[in-house]
Amino acid sequence: MPSLRRRLNRSAPFILALGLAYCVLTVRPAFAADAPQVPSRNVKQAWQTEQGLPQVSVSSIAQTRDGYIWVGTFGGLARFDGARFTVFDSGNTPGLAGNRILSLFVDRDDVLWVGSESGLTRVERGRFSSITDGLPSRHVSSITQDRSGVVWVGTALGIAAIRGGAVIHGEWEQITAAHNSVVVHAATSGRVWAFDGRLYEITDGAVAEHRVADVKGGSGSINAIYAARDGSVWIGNDRGTWRRAP
Repeated sequence: MPSLRRRLNRSAPFILALGLAYCVLTVRPAFAADAPQVPSRNVKQAWQTEQGLPQVSVSSIAQTRDGYIWVGTFGGLARFDGARFTVFDSGNTPGLAGNRILSLFVDRDDVLWVGSESGLTRVERGRFSSITDGLPSRHVSSITQDRSGVVWVGTALGIAAIRGGAVIHGEWEQITAAHNSVVVHAATSGRVWAFDGRLYEITDGAVAEHRVADVKGGSGSINAIYAARDGSVWIGNDRGTWRRAP
């Protein structure tokens, strides 16, 4: 089965072109007033290292309220203003935990969270600060936020909860990755779901484990989890997508 790195290398230019074209069409930041005007909605453009990306293996894309598009790559973090990229890496940004970016998430306070193979970074008002102490592992693969404002982080060895920039402790620390990195998702119901080959539901800090015997390939790469509005939970890995009924 192709590795994540090989799959990203093949698909990165297409995914980045699709994501950035959509964002450039829908948001025109004030600071990018000198950017070329978009003549129509049918834009096809690819951004690679020749156009300023630090590396073409793109793992994640996010947008902050100021209009910037943030692109996570295996060679650093890039910020796109509609015309050009600004690159942040361990060489020019000491607060960035690592260059191999795995996940990006913008919380309700417009804080950008950056997950990497070397830890977690918090970017607020242009200031970078890394969080490594208290995490089960520095390999941060997914990030979400529940409706109370707690940020949940999925890592290679378990999950962590962060409030006010500090790791908090609770029953969820019993969840340790059985097969691969834990992926997390916060539902609108207030529940947080986590999956690592086993499915966990976290409600008000209490953890319940659910049987998901029909999910094949539990020892493979767990790529995604999503709680739908109808209460069902969708799980994606290298062998397909599965749905757990409400």
